[in-house]
Amino acid sequence: MEDLLSYGLLTFASLALPALGLCLSIKVVKYFNLAYGDYVTMGAYIALLFNLIFGWNIVWAMVATIVITAIAGAAIHKGIFKPLMERKVGPLTLLVVSLGVGFVIRNVILIAWGPQPYQYKMPMARAHHFGPFFFTPFQIFMIVVCLAVAIGIFLMLRYTQLGRLMRATSDNPELSEIRGINIEKVYSYTWLIACGLSALGGVFMSILGTITTWMGIGVLVTIFACLIVGGIENPYGAVLGALIISFAMEATAIWISPPYKVTIAYVIMIVILLIKPSGIFAGGGFKWSSLLRLQR
Repeated sequence: MEDLLSYGLLTFASLALPALGLCLSIKVVKYFNLAYGDYVTMGAYIALLFNLIFGWNIVWAMVATIVITAIAGAAIHKGIFKPLMERKVGPLTLLVVSLGVGFVIRNVILIAWGPQPYQYKMPMARAHHFGPFFFTPFQIFMIVVCLAVAIGIFLMLRYTQLGRLMRATSDNPELSEIRGINIEKVYSYTWLIACGLSALGGVFMSILGTITTWMGIGVLVTIFACLIVGGIENPYGAVLGALIISFAMEATAIWISPPYKVTIAYVIMIVILLIKPSGIFAGGGFKWSSLLRLQR
């Protein structure tokens, strides 16, 4: 049980923020970006550049990574997806283009770093007992940062001007534009936040494991499973979904076999889609047609 609690929380710390970021992008911008997993990979490798090549402390490397990945993600949206959305292209076109963007990011990383796995340079640290948990000091830092950032996002959505604009744009982008809201600016800020969260998650995942060029592909499906469980457009549900998926994965790794830990996330996702497609914590019932922007 001690292992389950400790590993479950660490996996949660690495999944919750990317899941929250993807949820915000779908909720506000209304398209599913298949390159999002590769934004996670991009963040992991940018941090590797600062940490391994420039010799930066992992914390400072992480801060720089968040800024760079956030700007890169917003620039990709503005340079590639915004013109397509202005032309009113179909959802399938956006999906295919995002697949191509992810392919380009992945192969640029492959050319630059090669196929071999990497790890960050970090000092060895002894794990200590904290009640039923068993963590190193940096692992505690990861969990605290995850919770603090998630709470900060929730407070931003509820109490700030940007949060109100994001909620209004999500509810009715046409009416928001008529009322003078610059929805493209809202989209850009949304992608800044979403990609910053993906970068932070990528660094946390890489600290717990290794960095590989293809890590984003599996990560994307796992993150999406978190959203399916919690509710595809529910930020709170995304975090709770990440908690459920994380503990289910680690329980599978401990009590069955580690290779099956990702499989259980897919199984849970399929079961939820069959039983309650809107997600366990979804309010009001999510319509998949709203994600695809289909009109009856």
